[in-house]
Amino acid sequence: ALYFALFGLFISTFPLPTSHFPLLIVFPAVWVSLEFLRSHLLSGLGWNLLAYSQTTWPALVQMADVTGAWGVSYLIVLVNVAITGLLVKGHPARSAIRHTVIAVGCVLLAVGYGTWRIPQVRSPQTVRVSVMQGNIPQEEKWDDAHREDILARYASLTETAADTNPSLVVWPETSVPGYLGIDEALTQQVIALSRAIERPLLVGAPIPTIDGTRVTLRNSAVLVDPAGTLEQRYDKMHLVPFGEFVPGDRVFPWLRNLLPPIGDFSPGREYTVFTTEVRNS
Repeated sequence: ALYFALFGLFISTFPLPTSHFPLLIVFPAVWVSLEFLRSHLLSGLGWNLLAYSQTTWPALVQMADVTGAWGVSYLIVLVNVAITGLLVKGHPARSAIRHTVIAVGCVLLAVGYGTWRIPQVRSPQTVRVSVMQGNIPQEEKWDDAHREDILARYASLTETAADTNPSLVVWPETSVPGYLGIDEALTQQVIALSRAIERPLLVGAPIPTIDGTRVTLRNSAVLVDPAGTLEQRYDKMHLVPFGEFVPGDRVFPWLRNLLPPIGDFSPGREYTVFTTEVRNS
């Protein structure tokens, strides 16, 4: 709240003629534009968008199916600009009241849409999903000496989760400590676990891929079913700069020498919708 109050105080004193540049429109647009740039520039970091703060209010965030998260962020800033206009001395009272009415109207419109939309997308069927988090230290994650320990930890978590009768068990991104589908022993261990619990596993794993004339590494999610099938796969398309790749290292390879060890993943090219049999919980 203090953060938004300070932001609102800044924008309320910004020297723009409000008759031509209504703050209620301009500054939410500026905020969302900066969020968009941060999420896409050099692949971007689409984390901690302002819209995420409203996930506990389902009726409000349903508008995201039309506007994306950007619309929710815009609405939050718009409301805070209106509130600031009421609190800051010297702000024209008539303008502040008008902005407040507009903001309240936008919130009611968004909540009304969400209240109407939720029953349309809610399914009477319940699906139980178990999500694992092995909490593996980064320095151990790709160390072959810890490979069996990592697999044993996820196997234990998965077997415990199976007792809750889930329809699907999900492991984290790059949780498999090796090349799934390439390393035969590792692959059979993961398949054997899926067979043991009689549930499909959605696991994260680095997977080498032939890309034209060279082999590239993809950060992938693979659906492993009890029958041993690994056909359904998604290759991550929106990679994290300076974490999963170094921007510009193809042109300036010396950049990698200036940075700590960083992944060298290539982005996927298409979305994947996984399909699997659902068991009633």
